[in-house]
Amino acid sequence: MEDAFQLPIAFARRMQDQLGQAAFSKFEDALIQKPITSVRLNPQKLSRVPFRGATPIPWHPKGYFLEKRPEFVFDPLFHAGAYYVQEASSMLVNQFFPKAEPMRILDLCAAPGGKSTLISQVMPPGSLLISNEVIRSRAMVLAENVTRWGDPQVLVTQSDPKAFASLGPVFDLILVDAPCSGEGLFRKDPASRNQWSTEEVQTCAARQKRILSDVLPSLKHGGWLIYSTCTYAEAENEAIIRWLIESFPLRPDPVAGLEEFSATASEIAGEKHAGWRCMPHLFKGEGFFISRLRKVGSTNLDKEEPTFKKHKKKSYKPKITPAAQAFLSSYVKESYWEHCSIRGDYLVYRPHYKEWEGLPEGLKMVKGEMLLGKVRPKGLTPFHDLALSSLLVENTSKLELDLNEALSFLRKQTIKAHVAESGWKLATYEGAALGWIKIAGGKIKNHYPMNWRIRKH
Repeated sequence: MEDAFQLPIAFARRMQDQLGQAAFSKFEDALIQKPITSVRLNPQKLSRVPFRGATPIPWHPKGYFLEKRPEFVFDPLFHAGAYYVQEASSMLVNQFFPKAEPMRILDLCAAPGGKSTLISQVMPPGSLLISNEVIRSRAMVLAENVTRWGDPQVLVTQSDPKAFASLGPVFDLILVDAPCSGEGLFRKDPASRNQWSTEEVQTCAARQKRILSDVLPSLKHGGWLIYSTCTYAEAENEAIIRWLIESFPLRPDPVAGLEEFSATASEIAGEKHAGWRCMPHLFKGEGFFISRLRKVGSTNLDKEEPTFKKHKKKSYKPKITPAAQAFLSSYVKESYWEHCSIRGDYLVYRPHYKEWEGLPEGLKMVKGEMLLGKVRPKGLTPFHDLALSSLLVENTSKLELDLNEALSFLRKQTIKAHVAESGWKLATYEGAALGWIKIAGGKIKNHYPMNWRIRKH
């Protein structure tokens, strides 16, 4: 085995005991292979597969395996949020999402945003997703990816898990993709192998218990907890599920049938399919564990209306000026108008604004509203969030760019093209929105955000 793929000795011994020698040899061989690249398409922005030789991922209808990993940074469709680069095993969350009425959902450890953008695809209309990350730098990346994806029903917070307990039992579903020892990433991330230790596994297990204990008071009776990790350690997987069942009013809510994808079932507390493992010598993806539990209590989610009203600090009345209304009529779908208002010099969209106003002080909001535009003497200037959002009307005036022009736009460079019309236009590539340009006197001004620009050459 090449030096780059040497496994930690204690880890190798444990996996030999866990799998048996024959299976361990296949497992070890699988880790030498190149990681598999996969993407998930955004159906709101892309109706075709933009990669040659891509093959469908059986457990997600919009997921695809790629023949090789391209330079995504030089693909304008990536910057448009037309697809998300996500590890295939993580897309199994799609199989665990319950069928229900509009839900209040918390993705607790959400950065960089793969599972949040996946949830936004499958959650019922009228749902609200709070996507949380406690580390500020990662929370900013999360907010950027959520903005790029374009779903306006997602809020981004940067809060410790225990801050959500003050809300009371309001969430219909909580996803905890827990920080772990990262054993499932050994194939694609050499640093995870170098940092691994048996002590780190135990530290992670203790951290996972603290996170779960802190957040579970915010789960409704009858609500679901989806727990996942990217590790093979039983101490961080099955042992955590057993601890949850013993310590809280939670019971396994099994998901059956994943063996058809070559996932491996884990029997926990007498339930044959209480958890599932993705092993790289069997499953086409990196190492992953996932389980779904349900909080014992009423299963009628409609009886307990999810609301943050008990924390409400003030009434909120949307205010719209004539100039703002003209802007909405030109750029925003009418079904969203009731949640738009003027805040200072800005026109904003606030999803579920009555609940948003009621969040307690302990929750630090990173993205609680969408800035649609800024009020100026000669009208409103449209903002980048709106360009990428599903709020935008389909008949917005557009300027289609070729590949070189699109990359120049994404580098915040000047676009040289003769356009007779004046005013705001949506810069697009293969029909997908990239951002705003303003044309005056035949010249194009690039309004792509400076902090988002491509710096790589």
